[in-house]
Amino acid sequence: VGIIGLALAVLGIGGGALYSHVSELAGGYATDIAYGGLVQAITSAPLGTGTGTNTGPARYAFADPQAFTAIENYYAKVVYELGLEGLVVVVGLWASLIVIGGRIHRRLRGRPLRSCSAALLAFVILIAVTNVKGWLVDLDPLNVYVWVFAGVLMKLGVFEARSSPAEVG
Repeated sequence: VGIIGLALAVLGIGGGALYSHVSELAGGYATDIAYGGLVQAITSAPLGTGTGTNTGPARYAFADPQAFTAIENYYAKVVYELGLEGLVVVVGLWASLIVIGGRIHRRLRGRPLRSCSAALLAFVILIAVTNVKGWLVDLDPLNVYVWVFAGVLMKLGVFEARSSPAEVG
């Protein structure tokens, strides 16, 4: 915080002005991308248009490239491609990962595995939340990390049971 304050003072930028500008940008982004993209997807394709129809290369598949609709919000992209039913499934998947991961984290007793589960659970939650502002989970290698880390998180309880002293003795 001290370094940031010093940099703002040296550059002659007032903290209040910076806060106001960032707030304005965040509000506009939330309205246009997060909410606006979801509304746009629901109104234009409530039943979905098929998987892959909102990817970058899909714009070349249209006779009129202007017909391509680019959507930044991952959940809006899910609606556009898979419809509202697909959104329910995808949100259910993320919610299941978070809820089950939280239960596993609470059940773990060993400090190393508990620390590992906290980091993995935080990563899964971060990706689920940032999907509102973009489609990071569609990009390599992050998409691989998400599913590998989610799988490891789901297996941590088994790892602890196998390494418990009661079973070794």
